[in-house]
Amino acid sequence: MSLAESIEKYRFESTYQCPWVKMYNKLTNEDQEAINKALANNYATTTIITALRQEGYRIGEPSLNHHRQGKCRCLVAK
Repeated sequence: MSLAESIEKYRFESTYQCPWVKMYNKLTNEDQEAINKALANNYATTTIITALRQEGYRIGEPSLNHHRQGKCRCLVAK
């Protein structure tokens, strides 16, 4: 098997959503705007996650960190 074939074999479908995107898509438009603003202003991951947890969302720092760094599977798949 060639390297190209191996890469395609382990490539995830672009419809995959990482935990961060799944949670983000459940937010109201207003809450998404607040998150977008926080991300655009480089708020610390801890700040964003703490606020989300206080609002009842269950999400871990690694999920947001991976997404922000482009290391999550939903970004890799594109």
